[in-house]
Amino acid sequence: FLGTDVLCFETHCRAKGDSGCKFEFRAAADWGEAARPALDMLATNRFTERFDRCLRIIGDMGCELEQTSLDPVFTTDANGFVTSCSQGASEVLGIAPSEAIGKRVSSFYPGGKSEALAIMERLKEQKRFRDYLTEFVTPAGRRTPVILSASAIRSRTGDLVGTITVAHDLSKIRHLEDELAKKNRFMANILRDSADAIIT
Repeated sequence: FLGTDVLCFETHCRAKGDSGCKFEFRAAADWGEAARPALDMLATNRFTERFDRCLRIIGDMGCELEQTSLDPVFTTDANGFVTSCSQGASEVLGIAPSEAIGKRVSSFYPGGKSEALAIMERLKEQKRFRDYLTEFVTPAGRRTPVILSASAIRSRTGDLVGTITVAHDLSKIRHLEDELAKKNRFMANILRDSADAIIT
């Protein structure tokens, strides 16, 4: 955000719970040697490495964030196979997380393989996107309107190795929109068909 590495250090505090603690933000270069230990530590914790670690945890016991998220969260490999699936995702997909893993993500999109390929190509070009409107289709044929945000997962060499997608179920919003549309049509009919003069 600031265009350079910035560190924040606590520079003064008398004791635990002290309300007078002071912290300073400075460019990393301005901290001199004091910045080196922190920079060395942070250098090994870049996003892709943290995410790789999370993917390994998902494979073993499930990532806590993913499993507790109310919104559907799922990851795929570079070939479009689901590699992990949150409980929230399984509810809109209509199958258990263990059943979703290993399936092609294209089987859940109404546009099938062509839609999944278009999403993958977009991620290759843009690395991430949000507010993509589509639907999830369950094996039983039930459709759930969703809005997606997705990010590409890349290796250290920059190759696309997978994707992570967060979806928000729009069913309740669509229901409210339908109810509002019905009320608007009802009011329009009253205004149109009333024998009395109505001024708004």
